[in-house]
Amino acid sequence: MKLMELAYVSRSTQKMNEIEFINFLGEIRYLNKRNNLTGIMSYKHSGVFGHLIEGFESVVEPLFEKIKLDARHTDVTLIHRAFITERNYAKYPVKFFGDVDIVFNEFEEDEDYLEISPPLPKYLGLGMMELSRKFTLK
Repeated sequence: MKLMELAYVSRSTQKMNEIEFINFLGEIRYLNKRNNLTGIMSYKHSGVFGHLIEGFESVVEPLFEKIKLDARHTDVTLIHRAFITERNYAKYPVKFFGDVDIVFNEFEEDEDYLEISPPLPKYLGLGMMELSRKFTLK
């Protein structure tokens, strides 16, 4: 089985309040733990998501196809796909960072909730900025 990472950007089809966002992130964490996936996710107030997923190709590829059909997203754009020898974000079922006003220290499992190691890949940040420029969430 090949280990891979896949990154995409997308735009939310609706604004989420704090509770909805926490539930959304909790759902992703639960599913990622169950499917041995790791990675990071970012969200901007403009409604743009950036998501990097690490896992086995046999799990990641079908998941991305499902994500593309998810009604909560639009403009899903693949920005990176590569095979890797080890995970960069192995300790995170999905590590969140972004500009959503959530009380992270009550939600995150560890003390370094504002730090990500390694940091956000440049291509993910650039992809999010580009999509943010194109659209504003209504």
